[in-house]
Amino acid sequence: MNFSEREKILVCFVLFYVLAAEVCFSNIGCFQNTTPYNNAMGKLPKSPDDIRTSFTLHTRNNNTVQLDASNTTSISSSGFKPLQKTIIIVHGFHSRNTSQWIKPLTDAFMTQGEMNIIVIDWSGGAFDPYDQAVANTRVVGAVIAELVKMLHNVTNTEYSNVYLVGHSLGAHICGYAGERLPGLGRITGLDPAGPFFQYTDSAVRIDSTDADFVDIIHTDGTNLDPSIACSHVRAIYYFIESLNSSCHYKSFPCKTKDDFDSDKCNSCGSGCQEMGYKAHRNISGTFYLKTRWHYPYCSHS
Repeated sequence: MNFSEREKILVCFVLFYVLAAEVCFSNIGCFQNTTPYNNAMGKLPKSPDDIRTSFTLHTRNNNTVQLDASNTTSISSSGFKPLQKTIIIVHGFHSRNTSQWIKPLTDAFMTQGEMNIIVIDWSGGAFDPYDQAVANTRVVGAVIAELVKMLHNVTNTEYSNVYLVGHSLGAHICGYAGERLPGLGRITGLDPAGPFFQYTDSAVRIDSTDADFVDIIHTDGTNLDPSIACSHVRAIYYFIESLNSSCHYKSFPCKTKDDFDSDKCNSCGSGCQEMGYKAHRNISGTFYLKTRWHYPYCSHS
């Protein structure tokens, strides 16, 4: 059988695509680019060795220690305190563990008492083209889950005492980690990335089943100064303020933004929520609130 040059190219592409439909890594399993995980333009995640996810433990006495999920000694000798709450902070696209908001968020958590704060760096996968970075989030989430399992095995840390906070793509990473950690305490998603995730299957994006309590802060639907677009990072600074301030981000239950903008949702009904760190676990739904454009952002005392 004779093939034209065009047919040869087409056949080679199809064979390559089929061969690349699954990739497997030790400890974290296999990843496919078939439905529902076809949201990253067919890209498969890079390997953990290529992404080089790192874990930096911060404690209140200013100790900073690198953790190694494959080395039990790095855990047992780190000063990690299993009876304290563990916070895991995950950055997003084109970001890293030294981004300007990481230290203010870490410091804000420190004001809440003795905690283990672990800052993730996955910059080896976050600076790829967006579709590849989206694919990489699945591996990063799996690697974080392996770290939490190691903490549990070495120190008896309870999953329920672990709290993941992620921004942008980092929010979905937290969701992937939570899928692998039954009984995980809490995930906060700070303006989760929309492109390649919106309207996808719940397995592909952060959702309410990924932890015992999941709260999401979206900052792209508010009425601010019409000459200034709402920043993707604004959710981070709202969250930091919820840790540092006595002001309450009182939020009203409402079906749509239009209803909220039309002042149809001015009462608490079955219960108002508080946005941020102090969110109430026993109140679920969609809630809206207005903030100030400038710091302090919270407008309720």
